[in-house]
Amino acid sequence: MAKKQKAVATGKKSLAAHRISIKNFMGIDELEFNPSKITLIKGRNAAGKSSIVKAIKSVVEGGHDATLIREGAKEAQIGIVLENGTRIEKRITRERSNVDVDYAGVFDDEPPMAYVNKLSSRLAVWPLRFIDEPKKRLEWVLESIGGTPTEDVLHEITRAISAVSDEIPERMRSLPVLTLLDKLEKPIYDRRTELNREAKQKRSTIEQLFEQLPDQKVDIDELREDLELEKESGRELVQLRDDDIKVITDAAGEKIVELERQITELQSRIMRTRNRRDELIKAKQDEYRTRIQESAVKVRELESKLESAARTNNTLDIANKMVAEAEAVEDSARRHNQAIDSLRFVKKRVLDAIPIPGVTIDEGDIYKDGIPFDNLNRQAQLEIVLHIAVMNAGSLGLVCLDGFEALDEASREHVFDWIGALDREDIKFIFTQVADQDLNIEDLA
Repeated sequence: MAKKQKAVATGKKSLAAHRISIKNFMGIDELEFNPSKITLIKGRNAAGKSSIVKAIKSVVEGGHDATLIREGAKEAQIGIVLENGTRIEKRITRERSNVDVDYAGVFDDEPPMAYVNKLSSRLAVWPLRFIDEPKKRLEWVLESIGGTPTEDVLHEITRAISAVSDEIPERMRSLPVLTLLDKLEKPIYDRRTELNREAKQKRSTIEQLFEQLPDQKVDIDELREDLELEKESGRELVQLRDDDIKVITDAAGEKIVELERQITELQSRIMRTRNRRDELIKAKQDEYRTRIQESAVKVRELESKLESAARTNNTLDIANKMVAEAEAVEDSARRHNQAIDSLRFVKKRVLDAIPIPGVTIDEGDIYKDGIPFDNLNRQAQLEIVLHIAVMNAGSLGLVCLDGFEALDEASREHVFDWIGALDREDIKFIFTQVADQDLNIEDLA
């Protein structure tokens, strides 16, 4: 086994993987190899084939998993040396995992995992998950083909959302273009849904309010004037009644005083006078009672009309205000809809340029030559999977395919032919295959 050496700059500018070393990782004691165009790893079950792929995957994906440490060891180590001499090393202990990068004199301020994330992605080192996880296929395709948006695309997207947003948040400008479009569209779509619902509710309320309203506003001032006049008329009638009763009472009182001096002889006259007085009072009371009651009824009617008119006019004011609000909400909804249409136009233009021959996306499903992905034969599916893996291999340039023996011979040959026709010298493929032999690493190309 070769002794591990410190990475040094080789003078090459390539960031592709040059050498891989693994120690105390799962079933591997210690191993080091240089990946070639096609590296085939053979061996019996549990010989360590999948451990090699999982070690590469552990570096690319990051995270911590202490169960990956070989039994009896204190820590596991995975190292990847790039063509330019940069060395990436991951150490896994029981408590934590750390990734360190010896940048070989460049990018010395780059955080280690940020640097690794720029080199590759999990789909390159675990591509068969594209077949096994159908619900995430579209998301992975969109991430793979989008790429970081150019300034022209950012400008176009900014114009697309200008009706509802001033600019693209700075933290989102480096996202893959399709991921960016989806993240921008979702809040706009949700807001448009809210606006449409709000506008619909306002329109429904407005219709109900207008159904309760008269054809025109009630004249509040005229009603108030009629009410005050009627109240004044009632007060005058009460005063007239009181004045008339006082006149009667005063006149009768004078006679009573006169007659009381002659109580003995005028007793009968006093009685008649009193009776007459009572009759006159009752007559006056009866006379004014009806008129006062009629005035009170009119007062109540006018008060009721005034209250009703106030409610009506207030309702009309609310309805008119809601009309303006509804129009504003509907206008905002139209602008959100325009932004969504513009974003979807940009997305369609990006999707129309999918760099996989024959592959299209329609209604969220992936097709090749018009056939849904799940209905394709194994070879056609593998072509798409390998395309996706190559697109995600990044500068690291590693594509891993574990369980190569699961493919029939024709499919394996098809994969080799496809790789042979691939015009990408920077991509290196690592395959694992079960065989009745000890762990062995072969360079096939």
